[in-house]
Amino acid sequence: MPRDLTARSGRPPLQHFANFVSSLTEPAKILGLTHVTSSYNLREIIDANEIAAITECSVLKEKVVYAFYGRIAYRNKGDMTPASISSLFPSALILDPELVPKPKYVFGFDSGAFHDGVMDQYLHPYMPLFDFLLAPDVSSAARLVNAVFSDVDDYFQNRVKLDFQVPVGNFEAESYSSIVKSGGQGNVRLDDRLSTPEFVFSDPINLKTAVKAAVLPDTLAAAPAFGGRLRSLGVRVDSYPWTTCSRPGENHFSIQAIARSIYADFGWL
Repeated sequence: MPRDLTARSGRPPLQHFANFVSSLTEPAKILGLTHVTSSYNLREIIDANEIAAITECSVLKEKVVYAFYGRIAYRNKGDMTPASISSLFPSALILDPELVPKPKYVFGFDSGAFHDGVMDQYLHPYMPLFDFLLAPDVSSAARLVNAVFSDVDDYFQNRVKLDFQVPVGNFEAESYSSIVKSGGQGNVRLDDRLSTPEFVFSDPINLKTAVKAAVLPDTLAAAPAFGGRLRSLGVRVDSYPWTTCSRPGENHFSIQAIARSIYADFGWL
């Protein structure tokens, strides 16, 4: 059964978790954000010169755009099916954390997985999604990651601090701590998205203003209609090799390694 977005009583979202995260130390450097999409959708993004919602989100029932903090976290359900057409393979856009629009919502994890009940083992039955909202800015995600992980390397390796502590009686923070420390074990069959902060934007994200880099399949990176047009907007374009009859999802860690090198070059690490 899908988990509620808001409390059944009709009360407004609680602020206990958001207040706890706001009290944490902000790191000296903030990572870029990532928006991962199929290369088919990338063509529409380039044509429109912006990242905008195509359809209504099935969870939030709103037209929104998603991004993640630092990691190449998004996966499509069909990413492990062998494919031979480049339109199915992922393209990643790296967003400047200081130049993106103000997000409408920020969560400390994948909201879709939460809504679908993947994390239920660590939640009170009545806990709604919106009680886990963070302050709607990039720094809230950075504060949370800085508290949960010892350094950036541990964040990318998903090595959570075993001594990460939360206030007694802050039930949302307690549940969050249990989720990230689970490591995807037990009933929580989820990958690193359980500890990757998620940004939800209601406003379109302008390519020229906010997108600093892109990681594309090598053939598209070399194509004037893709890599060429992005470079004309001042976007750095990197590439990863792809072959026919391979699985799109197999490129995940290659893309993430490239993204990390981009962050280093931009001084975000």
